[in-house]
Amino acid sequence: MQRITALCLAAVLSMGLITASCEAGEKKKDEPVALDQLPEAVKNAAQAAVKNIVLSKAEKKTKKGTVTYQVEGKADGKEWEIKLSPEGQVLKIKEEKQDGDKDDKAKSASKPVPPPAPPKGDF
Repeated sequence: MQRITALCLAAVLSMGLITASCEAGEKKKDEPVALDQLPEAVKNAAQAAVKNIVLSKAEKKTKKGTVTYQVEGKADGKEWEIKLSPEGQVLKIKEEKQDGDKDDKAKSASKPVPPPAPPKGDF
């Protein structure tokens, strides 16, 4: 009886580990997307975000069930990377500098936080 209980316990634990490792594999997934297969909303938003951009590469990224697109391209001799939602909302724009470093042009599409009001009263 103890042997059957031990075997059942081992089977349940093994199934839990397999399930956990499968779920962990699904948390982050990157897959290349052909430019002609890129959703129109994503393509149009990227082209509107960086004037004269010629797209060269696109990826569909899935992280914890959230899908985003990352596109790369050149405009006016500069290389750009743009992160977008499937609906075409620009989430982040990076301009690649000459030395290979990237410069964040827009960290987020959310509204900027205004600076705090100056204190009232005499000092």
